[in-house]
Amino acid sequence: MTTRTTSHRRPGPTTTDDLRTELAHLLTQRANLLRRAAKVTTGDLHTAITHELTRTTRHQQQLPHMNRPDLTHHLKHHTRAQQAWTTHGADHLLPEEQRPGPC
Repeated sequence: MTTRTTSHRRPGPTTTDDLRTELAHLLTQRANLLRRAAKVTTGDLHTAITHELTRTTRHQQQLPHMNRPDLTHHLKHHTRAQQAWTTHGADHLLPEEQRPGPC
């Protein structure tokens, strides 16, 4: 008599397809937000927003070819970037020496 061993999986987005879907959704949200922000800014801030939009667009294009570690890495990066945007606004994209000081 043989016994069958079963693997136990964690609940949540653990499959590569789930990670890809979650990252695709986040990248789409970020790209839309960055496009809107780029329309109403100028100077260094416009440049920083455009640079981040380029990075986001590149990651969207690479998404179908990303392996699991890349998906996890980019999901963490863009989640943190989105949280920073929500907390600090677009200014967080500027180098620290270019950020406006407290009023």
